Amino acid sequence: MKKSGKVTFGTILFFLYATFILFLFLQIGFHSLRTPQDLLSNMMGRPERFTFDAYRHIFAVDRFYRFMWSSVVVLTGSMFLNVVLSSLAAYGIGRYQFKLRKHTLMYFLIGLMFPIQLSVVPLFLLMRDLQLMNTHMSVILISGVSLSLPILLLNNFFRGIPNEFYESAKIDGASELRIFIQVMFPLAIPVIASMIIITSLGVWNQFFLPMLFLQSEHLRTLPLALLRYRGNLQFLDRALAATVMSAFPILIVYFFFSKKIISGITEGGVKH
Repeated sequence: MKKSGKVTFGTILFFLYATFILFLFLQIGFHSLRTPQDLLSNMMGRPERFTFDAYRHIFAVDRFYRFMWSSVVVLTGSMFLNVVLSSLAAYGIGRYQFKLRKHTLMYFLIGLMFPIQLSVVPLFLLMRDLQLMNTHMSVILISGVSLSLPILLLNNFFRGIPNEFYESAKIDGASELRIFIQVMFPLAIPVIASMIIITSLGVWNQFFLPMLFLQSEHLRTLPLALLRYRGNLQFLDRALAATVMSAFPILIVYFFFSKKIISGITEGGVKH
């Protein structure tokens, strides 16, 4: 089918929005290379000189790498748990016929309607009883069971896979678990990859859960680390440098995998 070259108003709007966000990020990066004195006295003028002192300070003195490592640990654990649980649940709902199938799917999708803040009290009590307070595992468990959007995408994909794949594996004597691991899961990798990239943005930037469950300084994630630079204009260059380093990893991921995100959402949102 021939692709339409028509530019819609929505396309223009999204382009302008993306350009504005990119401009802001470049401005933050530009100003992070200036001295605090230059920023405060001549922010809109020509900079006196560029320096990487702010970056050297946040890594050498503030040990910013500890917060980056904490964010990586939380993100990796959350995504692993999320992929395992959502793929198994979506496969069961999408491929098998049972009485409460639609109600089960609706149960998971209801989670899209309610923010995590509504369940903060029972979550706090649960983590306290499990003795997981002030550990990365508390944030990983809560973030990893946010299954609504992953199940929505994967359910549509598994439901659209032709039965020939399943029947061929069954004839070869494969068990249900083996069919899932060796046949169905590899087919869903494009959808899973896009799901991971989209979900990882929320986990990487989340502030509320780490603030509530990670009290120790060495356990804090990047959003919490940025709090140490607030309220003091003498640390403005460090705040800007920390902001750049917090956003840079996830921007790189989106830049290189943007096409995979779109293709994965398409495969997960349209029945085959």
